[in-house]
Amino acid sequence: MTRPPTPTRGRRELAASPSTTRLPIEVGVSSATEGPDGEGGNDMKEFKSARELLARGETVLCLFTRGDDLKMRPDGSGSSGYWKLDPRREVDGVLIYLRDDERRDANELFLADHDGLKGPRRPDGRYLVRLKGIRRAGFTRHDWRRFAQASMSPVRYHRR
Repeated sequence: MTRPPTPTRGRRELAASPSTTRLPIEVGVSSATEGPDGEGGNDMKEFKSARELLARGETVLCLFTRGDDLKMRPDGSGSSGYWKLDPRREVDGVLIYLRDDERRDANELFLADHDGLKGPRRPDGRYLVRLKGIRRAGFTRHDWRRFAQASMSPVRYHRR
């Protein structure tokens, strides 16, 4: 069963650095993992915390993934896999923390507009998070817990 999109507060673009880029994205192959020093011809911005990517008053759903179920299409749409989350929470967007297991000091960050949920999936009650307007925002050298100020849970809501 498909659910209507979760309520959102506005459809404006999420805050991001001027270096935010649009798709196409090849997950896990991005030169953004080269860092801000220009190696590989990329000057992606480094972020130390999820809050740095938000404008005042913004709320985002932050998700930690290794990319196994992360889908990104050339048109900027996609989905992030199934998660245990509260379908009633209103969010302005989604922040994806894509862990690079080979280079843990270069985890990619993506921002997207929230495009609703699919689910819950039985029997575990998880929801598929639909995305649109996916764009690369930068990278972080920090682990998930430090970056998102989170526990080991891969789901975190952030508000600034």
